[in-house]
Amino acid sequence: MKRIFACLLAALLLTSCGGAPADETTADTGAADVEATPAETETTVDDFFKVAAEDNGGKTFSLLTTETQQYEYAAEELTGDVVNDAVYERNLAVEELLGIKFNFVYKPGDWANKDSYCQIITNSIMAADGAYDIVSGMISCVQPIASTQMFMSVYDLPDINMDNPWWVSEMQDGLTINGKLIGFIGDMSLSMYKGLSVIFANVDLITDRNLENPYDMVLNNEWTLDKMIEQTSGIGQDTNGDGTWTLGEDLYGMLIYEVPYRSMQASLDIQTIGLNEEGIPTVNPLTDKLSSAVDKLNAYLKEEGVLCKDFGTEGVIEINGFFASDKMVYYMGKLEALDYLRDMESDYAVIPYPKYDQNQDKYLTLIATATQMTYIPTTTNDAGLTGKVCEALSFYSYKNVVPAYYDVALKNKYSRDENTQQMLDIIRAGAVMPFEYAYSTMIAGKYWPNQILSYSTWKEDGQVASMLAATQAQWEEAIQTTLEAYAD
Repeated sequence: MKRIFACLLAALLLTSCGGAPADETTADTGAADVEATPAETETTVDDFFKVAAEDNGGKTFSLLTTETQQYEYAAEELTGDVVNDAVYERNLAVEELLGIKFNFVYKPGDWANKDSYCQIITNSIMAADGAYDIVSGMISCVQPIASTQMFMSVYDLPDINMDNPWWVSEMQDGLTINGKLIGFIGDMSLSMYKGLSVIFANVDLITDRNLENPYDMVLNNEWTLDKMIEQTSGIGQDTNGDGTWTLGEDLYGMLIYEVPYRSMQASLDIQTIGLNEEGIPTVNPLTDKLSSAVDKLNAYLKEEGVLCKDFGTEGVIEINGFFASDKMVYYMGKLEALDYLRDMESDYAVIPYPKYDQNQDKYLTLIATATQMTYIPTTTNDAGLTGKVCEALSFYSYKNVVPAYYDVALKNKYSRDENTQQMLDIIRAGAVMPFEYAYSTMIAGKYWPNQILSYSTWKEDGQVASMLAATQAQWEEAIQTTLEAYAD
C-alpha cells in the first residue's frame, strides 16, 4: 500500500502541475508480422475510487462541524479564491454523484466550547432525531464521548476503503479497539494538513553558514535526532551583542513552539501506551529509547540559541513573522504557518521531524489533536449512503482541494519546486495519530500520555521515571473506562 500511495501521489502531482504526456512516437522494429502488445494502462488515483453514481432524489444530507474549521466545507459559491472554489466544486461533485443536497451545520466547537459541542451531539443521538448524518469535531474535544453507543465503527460502512490514499490508514493499527475504529481521519479534513507538525528551515541562512542541505539529509535517511541537534546547536547569534537573547532581534538556531514540540514523541516512535496483540491498550514501561531521548533533548534545550516556549495563539503569529524575517535558522511549528510565509523573501524548506535513528522505518508526522476527526452517529439516516459520502468527500479533497491549498499556501512553490513536493509527500505519507494522542484528553491524569517527552525535557527537567510512576495507575483506570465504551 505504501508503494501505491507514492505512485498515486506522483501521478496526482503530474496532473495538478500540468505535466505533459509522454512522446507517443515509437521506433520501427522491423517486425510488422508480430501482433502488437497493448500498452500497459497507467494506474491513476481515479482507479481506486469505487463509489458508483446513484440518484437519491436530492435527499438532504446533514453534516455537523465546528465554526473554527468551517473552511473545510463552507463554500456557498465560486469566489475566485482557489481553495474556496476547490471546496465548492468538491461539494457539488459529491452532490451530483449521489443525488443529495448538503446541509452543513456550524456550531462553536473549539476547546473553550467543547462541552457544549459534545452536548449537541449527545442530545441528538439520545433523542434519535437523525439530525446529523456525519459529525466532524476536534479530536481532543469529541474523542472523550466516543463509544459504540454514540458512533458507528468505520468497518461497518462497506463503501469506505481505509487503504485508499485519501485516508490515514496508519490509524487502523493504532486506534482499532475490540475490532472497532470509531473516529477516523481523511483528506475531507483540511485541518489535518494545516495542523501537521513540521520543521521550517531558512535555506539562505543555512547556505551562508555552510551547513548541510536539509533536503539531502531527509532524502539520504540522515535526518535523525542526533543530526538535528548537531545541525542546529551553536549556530545562533546574539546579534546586538548585549549578552541576552531577545526574540525578533537575535538569530536563533532553533526556535520551538511548545505545542507542536509535543509531537516529537510521535516522530521518534515512542509510545507510552500501545495496543497489544489482542488490540488492548497497555501502558508501556520506561524504555532505554525514551530515557535516551529525554537526556538528549534536556541538554539540547539548554543550548544558547535554542528556545522552546508556549507562545499562545497570538504569539505564534508573531513568531511566524520572525522566521519570515530571517530571525531563526530552523523553526519547529505547524504547517499552517505557511499562511504567514507567503511573502518571505528568503528561500525556505519544509521538512519532517527527525527520526530517532536511521533504523526507524520512516519519518513520522503527528496529526494535531485539534484536527477534525470524522464520526458517524448511530442515528445516521442511511449508513450505506453515509459511507459513500465520506469516501467521495475525501477522494475529491485528495484530488483537488489539497493540491489547491498547497499551491496557495506556498505561493505556487509547490507546483514548481520538486524538493518541496518530495518533502510534503514524505510528511503526508508518515502522518500518524498514535493512541496516546487520540485519547489524551480521555486518559489525561497528572501528566498526559502524549506529553511525557515534552514535559520531561522543558518543564520537569528529565524526571521521566517519576512522571510515569505518578500516572500509571490513573492511565490504567482510564483505559478500562475506554474499553467499556468500546464493548458490545
